[in-house]
Amino acid sequence: MFEHPYFTQTIFAIENEQLNRAAERRRAIQERLEAQPAEKGTTRRTRAARSARRTVRGAASAARDVTPCANCPAAA
Repeated sequence: MFEHPYFTQTIFAIENEQLNRAAERRRAIQERLEAQPAEKGTTRRTRAARSARRTVRGAASAARDVTPCANCPAAA
């Protein structure tokens, strides 16, 4: 048996409305999330602390490598 085109068109219209509502819902949720400032959670705090430590260590080790000790025999 063949399907009547009315059923196909009706189902297409209903599915299209559902897709539009879902897209609008996602857009509204995204706008709400952008409006609220993100709090610093554990991951963001530790990531910031690690990167700060890494830059301090990197600067200290670079300075240590460039300027040799005046009292060590290797510097002579």
